Amino acid sequence: MKTFQRFLMGLGAIAVFAVALQLAQPDAVHAMVAALVRDVDNPARLPTVFATCFGQNAAGDNPSFVGCLTNYTIPSGQRLVIEQVEATCQTPSGNNFTSASLGLQGKGQFFGTSHPLVLTSQGPGASGSVQYATNQPVRYYVDAGSTLSFAAFTSDTTASSDCTFQLNGYLINYP
Repeated sequence: MKTFQRFLMGLGAIAVFAVALQLAQPDAVHAMVAALVRDVDNPARLPTVFATCFGQNAAGDNPSFVGCLTNYTIPSGQRLVIEQVEATCQTPSGNNFTSASLGLQGKGQFFGTSHPLVLTSQGPGASGSVQYATNQPVRYYVDAGSTLSFAAFTSDTTASSDCTFQLNGYLINYP
């Protein structure tokens, strides 16, 4: 019983202290509380970013490679938060896609990071092709000046496969 009474006394003391603090410096307290609850990383408050690219395999050195670079440049002083990655690919019937990935290469880096994507067969498509697709929620942070790319590998060596890639996200201020 005494523990409960001490708990209530402590809770009451905290409440009295909070009220006294608000009466003494209401603007400072409100500013501190506003700074604690401000949601600067909320996508609803920031412009949405869409970056897309299209790639097709070609005959030559690496005919099974389908890849592309997005044309989006992350502005200076900003960081891109990628929330969703989508890809739609097609290859002639009898072929498949063996792997796919999102590539992030920082400014001045020779090698970047590769994040795997799971392409799932969607069945027959137009003109005797097989459709593959992915739509994955993600959370990747990309610094200004970085390069965004997409890569996939197919068993097709006839230069008849292609992919359309898109990522969605938003920008946050980043020093």
